[in-house]
Amino acid sequence: MLTRDAKTIPSRFFALPEAKNLSAVLWTNSGTVAKFARMGFQRGMDSEDIHMYRAGLRYVMNPDATEPAPFKYEVGARWEPWEEGLVMAHNPNATFPLPQSAFPGIVHHELRADGLIETTFPMFHAFRSRTWIVVGV
Repeated sequence: MLTRDAKTIPSRFFALPEAKNLSAVLWTNSGTVAKFARMGFQRGMDSEDIHMYRAGLRYVMNPDATEPAPFKYEVGARWEPWEEGLVMAHNPNATFPLPQSAFPGIVHHELRADGLIETTFPMFHAFRSRTWIVVGV
């Protein structure tokens, strides 16, 4: 349990009896105006005088990595799928478990029988990024 300022937040949400009806929790921190601008831009909803650039830190698919890797690209040169940035926590006690294949291309967290959490990442997952929109170039 986490206690702060006289509020108690119970942990182990999926262990609650009522939670068995919840297969997973899906969330994102990247549902931003910048993401929607990039998605529209790469689909041709742009102006001739606009260039967009994105840079940030991404997950590294190397078990020996100690920190994320930097990335940068011009928007449109790399396709950003809508599911990029989505994260799903699977309920190990769900009456109807949701398979990872239902949401390919996202981060999945699953509690294993030994109590450890197994995380599956897609080939590209940004931890954070910034988008620059340059007008009149």
